Amino acid sequence: MRTRDREIRFEFQKQALQIRVQMTESGSLIDQRAQSTDPWTPVTGKARLQRILDSDAFYEDLGMDFLRWSDVRPLGLDSIKTLKAWAYEARPPVLSNYAKTQYWISSEYLAVLRVDAFNQKNQVVKRVEVNGVMRVGKTNAYTIKEMLIATMIPGRDLSSSRTYIEIRKAEPGSGL
Repeated sequence: MRTRDREIRFEFQKQALQIRVQMTESGSLIDQRAQSTDPWTPVTGKARLQRILDSDAFYEDLGMDFLRWSDVRPLGLDSIKTLKAWAYEARPPVLSNYAKTQYWISSEYLAVLRVDAFNQKNQVVKRVEVNGVMRVGKTNAYTIKEMLIATMIPGRDLSSSRTYIEIRKAEPGSGL
């Protein structure tokens, strides 16, 4: 994973796939290509609802558009992994795999700690959790070290499968 400003690039080690996510105020733009010499191809419409390789992540998950959905309401204060957090609920104004999301943002670090995505029956079907952070080089910037994306068994607080994203190294860079 490489980041710069509002752009994130995912490069898979053993798969011929690269994904670029560009965050904008109104939503995310997602592109893909097989290798760095290929042109970027937009991922739009129903393609954004597709699973990435054999993982628990969908293209729409990478864009984190729930943070910019127009129908958001605060749920109050909570605690996630002993960190104080603000809780929110958001409903999608566009086609989505989810009927709503609930998410928690650390009041100290202003970072997303957890996201639960729900189906039409108000059952959690996806959970994303940040399990660790790390310092970027010798700077005061931090990034995700490990993140868990779990497909949940509807109606139960158990996962049917899990995908871990681990960032092994973070250093400041001059570009992508």
